Amino acid sequence: MSKKEIGFDSNLNEVDIINKMEMLPMLKKVQKEILLLGLLIILQTIILAKNSITFLKFHNDIIYLRVITEERMINPKVFLTTIGFRIIPDYSYSPTYIDIRININDFSRNDVLNLEIEYDSLNGRKKIIANNFLELKDFFDEIKIEVSTIETLDGWKGVLVNNSNGRFHVENVYLDNRIKIYNSESNLYYLPEDIEDGFHEIKISYLNKYNIERVKKIKFFKKGWFYASSNLKGASYRVRFIDNYLVKKGDSIYKIARKYDVKPGEIILYNNISDPKTIYPGQLLKIGKLKFGESPLIITVDLDKSILNLYYLGKKVLTFPAAVGRSDATPPGYYRIMYKEKEPALYWYGEYIKPGSIINGVGSRWLQLSVEQYGIHGTTKPWEIGKRISHGCIRLLNQDVELLDFLTGIGTEVYALKSAR
Repeated sequence: MSKKEIGFDSNLNEVDIINKMEMLPMLKKVQKEILLLGLLIILQTIILAKNSITFLKFHNDIIYLRVITEERMINPKVFLTTIGFRIIPDYSYSPTYIDIRININDFSRNDVLNLEIEYDSLNGRKKIIANNFLELKDFFDEIKIEVSTIETLDGWKGVLVNNSNGRFHVENVYLDNRIKIYNSESNLYYLPEDIEDGFHEIKISYLNKYNIERVKKIKFFKKGWFYASSNLKGASYRVRFIDNYLVKKGDSIYKIARKYDVKPGEIILYNNISDPKTIYPGQLLKIGKLKFGESPLIITVDLDKSILNLYYLGKKVLTFPAAVGRSDATPPGYYRIMYKEKEPALYWYGEYIKPGSIINGVGSRWLQLSVEQYGIHGTTKPWEIGKRISHGCIRLLNQDVELLDFLTGIGTEVYALKSAR
């Protein structure tokens, strides 16, 4: 190695060069000690706390967790951070652990949280950092399950289906809080055939990836061979976008629908509006035309016999007596259920009639059809069921329309038909 290569000044004499070369090992040793000392300080200051975090429970939208330290803490401060956001959560502490309570409603469902804890100790100021330690979607989301009916080699069977793609681990499944149901195959749980017709409840306890137990209850209806949970598989649909619309004072879903020549239900469904009466000035709505696929449930209305039938995969499930339009007030045709409303109000020629009123003739449910002026609804006049008496809507007894509302999903096909001659 030349003098130039080791960075020596060419003007130095030979003695100076020898002395400088003897100092190199000592300088490297000092640099190494300084580097190790710096690393030691960093490791003492920042502790990756992943292994010391214990998730305790999840209740009423609050995540309870505990962080355990290996030394005594004095005056700890706790922070939760995500992109561009930092809060101080509720917490309590003892000298060796901190209990933290995280309200998931303080964040968005897709937020991923970081945890920072600062505290004094006998060895100086310390910091605990756990980056990306909590994905909130695992608490906003629930297990996706449904009760359905499938056709097997042994006939039609009722099944509980887990549609969560392995995100959750099911621990126990109980029917009516007394009969334990076991996993039959993959994500299917076959339900007993000898239970009574009517409504039943399934209770599922399951774990998310943080091993926190959660519970979900699902109600289902059984009639003979047929099993179904609520809103059974409404028809899938595609949307052709038309425009964005900013709601103005005095607007209604119906006015906006007429402006764009779309159905009110298309606006309601496209914008996921739970109550069409609650739109407000300044609200931005997406306008589009919906194209539905087939629905597993189909409703037929016999206009001559005043009867409504419900079919599942082409097989009749239920028959209800109905009241239909006088004369030809209910036109034969093809419809879809576009939205549904519980305990609806009635608007009759500008008059508001509150839900539950004896003069509110729509009863306990309203199932809006794809033609604006028609729907399937209940009644406050049960003695009129079976007659041709309505202004065009299909009326059912309240208990029947409530069951139909429970079973059918948005997009369910409805055929109003004349009896075969």
